[in-house]
Amino acid sequence: MISLLKKDSLPRNVILECLDYYEKNDIFLNTSKEYDSLKKTLLSNKQIKFGDMKQFIAQTKNNMYTEFSFYKKENQKIHSFDIIADTYFKKVLYVKFSLWDKLSPIKLLNILNSMKKDFLLIDLRGCTGGYLKNCIDICNMLLPKCEIVSLHYKRKIVTHFSDEHHYKFKKIFIVLDKFTASSCEILSYSLYTNLDNVLLFGEPTFKKNFGQDYIINKKYNFYFLIPTFKWFIKNFSFDNVDIRHLNSSLPSQIEPFIN
Repeated sequence: MISLLKKDSLPRNVILECLDYYEKNDIFLNTSKEYDSLKKTLLSNKQIKFGDMKQFIAQTKNNMYTEFSFYKKENQKIHSFDIIADTYFKKVLYVKFSLWDKLSPIKLLNILNSMKKDFLLIDLRGCTGGYLKNCIDICNMLLPKCEIVSLHYKRKIVTHFSDEHHYKFKKIFIVLDKFTASSCEILSYSLYTNLDNVLLFGEPTFKKNFGQDYIINKKYNFYFLIPTFKWFIKNFSFDNVDIRHLNSSLPSQIEPFIN
């Protein structure tokens, strides 16, 4: 492995690959004359340093979530989490999981099969995002046949649908806070919009209506993160969300709805 300091040069072919990825996929990028001029200046350098590329992205990006940065091992997310499962009032299954755990759909499926209850409570407080596939898989477990979400990329639209096989509950309670974002918002609001028995508790979410993808280059020690799609849920608007404020403990707040 080559250890790359921020002052060191990046190979031109690596820079060109990054620029191609940026221009084709960043949904907020505006490739204007100013962009072309800055790109020409960048590529005119005989040697393009890490700092040059970082500055170019900072000058041209149109969203704070576009980021070209130095990669370290600690940047890598830990992809294994314990799923929490409990019961309230013998009727309510409480679950808290991370969409960053690639096994979370399987873990949840096992819990739904083994702990059959009339009501489901999903706690998504502090859940800032996760893998989109996990979100879609869990939505598919809980939704009847319908449109889950539509993803609008720069060059295509991808729509995900659920099938007719799903777990049914008398009510589903979802707990949210200001940190609930991205894939966790898709999960929450697709259930809320497509089912008539979902109640939301907590506080308004982050309202991050787009998703991201990234390049990690471990050889030259950098990562490049960009927004790649906006998400849309049919008939959903952040303005029309009814979130009940948590003014008491969670169990006592939901108790009136399970009798």
